[in-house]
Amino acid sequence: MCFGVPMQVVRTNGLMATCEGSGRTQEVNLALIGEVSEGTDLLVYLGSAVRVLTPQEATQITDAIGAIEAAAQGRDFEHLIQDLIDREPELPEHLRPQAATPERASGKNSPEPDPSRSKAERGSKSIWEEDNEPSTAESSA
Repeated sequence: MCFGVPMQVVRTNGLMATCEGSGRTQEVNLALIGEVSEGTDLLVYLGSAVRVLTPQEATQITDAIGAIEAAAQGRDFEHLIQDLIDREPELPEHLRPQAATPERASGKNSPEPDPSRSKAERGSKSIWEEDNEPSTAESSA
């Protein structure tokens, strides 16, 4: 599994920065986010800064990574994710309308097949293959 890690800028030189985080120092490319000042927290993935973080976000991500490491080693980790334990999960605003549709609530992701059509009418396709293919009008667009 690959994921970004929080690092803090200790020195800058144009679109490159020396950053520290999790006990290591690394040269980081800033081309995706632009120049930043010393002390800025960044989310770093494969040697590139992908986003500026608030200090709170940097702490939360560092704690979450620490919780994963602790759990993998069989150590106590709940104290690192306490902010997640005592709250009810919430969908982001842009996903809420989709979650409320009857199809999603029932767990159905595709339309029901039409079993009344005979195999001869469907050709060699099963009722599932037929109903999940794009129509010829859609596929020629």
